[in-house]
Amino acid sequence: MKIYTTNVRNFLSRWARFLGVSLRAGLTAALLLFLLIAGCSSGPSEEELAQLETLKAEVTSLQKEVSAKQAEKAGLDKQVADKQAELAAAMKEQEATRERLKSQQ
Repeated sequence: MKIYTTNVRNFLSRWARFLGVSLRAGLTAALLLFLLIAGCSSGPSEEELAQLETLKAEVTSLQKEVSAKQAEKAGLDKQVADKQAELAAAMKEQEATRERLKSQQ
């Protein structure tokens, strides 16, 4: 089943990039389109219901993945800001040391 999920994810990701929307918006649109198409028939078959449940589970999984990546990005942004502050303090100390050396000569 993993191959199927990966193929669906790749397909939807490419389609979403083509349209210029986020993956989440693309998956939501695909899910709504699927529901619309399924709603126009005489009734959903068991296979269609199983596909719907699979898509819902994948959307939930991808939303969790997006949230995790956003949290990871926030942590990395904080680390970058901390390093930049540390660098600025080191540069300030270096300049003060240079000034002290100049005044001693």
